[in-house]
Amino acid sequence: MSTSLSRAIRERNNQGSLAVIAELKGRRSEGVDLIRGRSAAEIARVYQSAGAAALSVVTSRWFGGSLRLLEEVAAAGVGLPILRKDLIASERAIEKTKRAGASAVLLILPLLGLKRLAAMLQAAREASLEPFVEVATRDEIEQVRHIYDGVIAINNSDIKTGEVQGEGVDRSLNLIDRADPRLWISASRIAGPDDVRMLAAAGFNGILIGTHLLLADDLARQTQRIVAAARTRGTP
Repeated sequence: MSTSLSRAIRERNNQGSLAVIAELKGRRSEGVDLIRGRSAAEIARVYQSAGAAALSVVTSRWFGGSLRLLEEVAAAGVGLPILRKDLIASERAIEKTKRAGASAVLLILPLLGLKRLAAMLQAAREASLEPFVEVATRDEIEQVRHIYDGVIAINNSDIKTGEVQGEGVDRSLNLIDRADPRLWISASRIAGPDDVRMLAAAGFNGILIGTHLLLADDLARQTQRIVAAARTRGTP
């Protein structure tokens, strides 16, 4: 299995499927427990066996995360790329991300601004971490085009509200640019297989989904359902 996030996404696309990036998150912003007594390693193994292409680990304390959670997932050795999701804003945080075992790092344009984003992209590459750039508006997409040609993630939630609010997948459907050959990911507020099929039809390369899976009574079964829906993408 590839430990490169973009390579893992393209491999699934070449098989006629969206890539499912399955997320581990300690709790929802309003405090609902999402781990529910399970270990990080256990969840990672379930995701891997259910067909996820990559893992995402939220280390923000706001969502009950920590670097320790990332380290536990990396130590599980499931062989999938691991994305660290947090409000990453310094070169030191990039270094810590690499040491903790991640292979990719979230960089949020509206948090950093364009000039700082450019510096963080360079820092990530120097640390051999793949950038995963998050945007939420058409203007932000246009800004990113000039400095970055990697994975673009459209956040369907609003970070200014702690991701309590957001347009849902309609935001992704309205913002994707099919003429742009970069990898497009729809992230957050994906409510089930129907959303996945709509995103596949729109031309997305992958989805990032966590809360919907972690709240399910049967994590393995629900992840399998999402992975199956992702396979409805036409072979390129």
